[in-house]
Amino acid sequence: MPTIETTAIETRAVAKIRREVGGLGDTARELVVDNEDTARNATGLLVFVANAKRKLEEQRVFLVKPLNDHVKNINAKFKEWVQPLDVADRVVRGKMLDFQKLQEALRAEAQLEQERLAEVPEGFDDLPEDLPVVASRLIRGDTGSTSMKKTWTFEVTDEALVPRKYLMLDEGVINLAVRGGERDIPGIRIYQQESLSVRT
Repeated sequence: MPTIETTAIETRAVAKIRREVGGLGDTARELVVDNEDTARNATGLLVFVANAKRKLEEQRVFLVKPLNDHVKNINAKFKEWVQPLDVADRVVRGKMLDFQKLQEALRAEAQLEQERLAEVPEGFDDLPEDLPVVASRLIRGDTGSTSMKKTWTFEVTDEALVPRKYLMLDEGVINLAVRGGERDIPGIRIYQQESLSVRT
């Protein structure tokens, strides 16, 4: 007995195909291909399989396209709605980073001043009254707080110097090159591979 989920998506066309292909696995396993007649039978079976797969795919697209379109519309709307938040986040983060860089510069300046003063001979009283006041790296707001942290990141300055273990082959580009006629790529074996093509 079909489940509720199966009943909800099983159109008449799908149900018909499912009935036709129900025992096809056993048929394929029992099939013997050892002469021209049985080869023709096998070809007929492959054509039937290809047609059934195509019809099932058409039914799948028929069922999921409205859902995919709906999801696409929802995603587009939420992308539109979140855009002002992304802009605000990017702008304010930039300003906070600029502010923190200024604070770092003031801290460094204060440190240098302290080191300079530590070297002043005893009895020398020409000292500044106040050192710069540097804000804390933790900044509290009414509803939360922000804090600065340093994380390691990178940028590629010369790809030729990057060790091989950090590089990844782009198989898609290589495949396009081979299909386009490239036959000699160092480190790659290019060869022909047989596959069975079924026309319906």
